[in-house]
Amino acid sequence: FTFGPMLSAVTVGTFGIASPFVIISVLMVVIGLRILRIDVAEADIDGAPRQRLAFDLFRSRAFSGTITIGAALFVLIGTFDALWSLMMDDMDAPTWVANIGISLFALPMLFLGPPGGRLTQRVGPFRASIAGLLAGTVIISMYGVLPSPYAMMVFGCIHGIVDGLTVTGGSAAIAMVVPHQRLAAAQGMQGAAQ
Repeated sequence: FTFGPMLSAVTVGTFGIASPFVIISVLMVVIGLRILRIDVAEADIDGAPRQRLAFDLFRSRAFSGTITIGAALFVLIGTFDALWSLMMDDMDAPTWVANIGISLFALPMLFLGPPGGRLTQRVGPFRASIAGLLAGTVIISMYGVLPSPYAMMVFGCIHGIVDGLTVTGGSAAIAMVVPHQRLAAAQGMQGAAQ
């Protein structure tokens, strides 16, 4: 998320629009081949639950809340992703500003994951997630009224800091409210909602 826009900002002008896609594809193949060599003891298939679908988890209001948290987060991210380039274009921002702006949004997440996880543990995943979503909503609203792409980059960085500190809440909430043997199904359901 952070590397792609920076790579695009550096390579597209010189090598063309296909260059970041080709570079990332090659890197993914190399990384994938390395990952295949790692020996990991997977869960015992005999101990896995027999349910094929996870809809029964929605009987729990707490689980439904975790799915709502995950979906709401991705509504904010989807809004940001879909509109960022259009807003930059409307403001006649240089291409590098649009690319670097997305990286400035994502960069804090690289460093704030561990402190964000500790914060989530301390205040609780539901509180951390809801606080992050409320702050993200205010920031998303600001994108619509800010006068310059540079002001938007500053708010994008603030948005990344908020997300970096609170994004772990949804997954932590699932781990807290779902039985251990159903975690994979619950995570899959959250991924589908997102």
